[in-house]
Amino acid sequence: MKRYDLRSYLEELDNRGDLRRIKEPVDPRLEVGALARHACESYGEAVLFEAIKGYPSFRMLGAFESYSSDPDYRMAKIAMSLGLEPTTHPLEIVEKLAASRSVTPVAPVIVESGPCQENVLLGEKAVLSALPVPLLHSGDGGPYLNTIGAFVMQTADKSWTNWAVARGMMVDDRHFLGATFSEQHLGMVRSTWGEDQRIPIALFLGARPSVV
Repeated sequence: MKRYDLRSYLEELDNRGDLRRIKEPVDPRLEVGALARHACESYGEAVLFEAIKGYPSFRMLGAFESYSSDPDYRMAKIAMSLGLEPTTHPLEIVEKLAASRSVTPVAPVIVESGPCQENVLLGEKAVLSALPVPLLHSGDGGPYLNTIGAFVMQTADKSWTNWAVARGMMVDDRHFLGATFSEQHLGMVRSTWGEDQRIPIALFLGARPSVV
């Protein structure tokens, strides 16, 4: 099995003709969401937006784990995101996912630096509006800071660290909010903290495709 990071995964999609690079300027307000949704619903390639209006140093990505544009292997993108061959049968994908529940976890490695620290904003510069947070649908209550990134939360006694994909909506420059329903893992983790306690939480975008 291959262990793709996001960059190498996109390179592989590009080699297979399953990535479309959009170089024309695209507005994060509604246009990005419309094009990504169309790609998902029409068996389109993953879409990499390389020119975001108002955010010249950013790129955005959509439809990278939806059905493939390859008519012979519609599950190719999903298979590859898990490190499998693009020709892997859907039932084998399910079997691999089920088998992974009993695999010994890989121990984390602590490093001094990494790609996530190439660009750091601190203090007054650390505002959410520095990011091209997209308004995806006209009926949404606001722009979503997160749709497919992973939230990381830990129980109060640190016995369980959970990663979860959940939506997070931007409120203002310093705040965003997300749902922590009691039936979901984020809600279960939250319930271990007192009502007046501040809960540390991290959100990371651009993880390995297998994470999300």
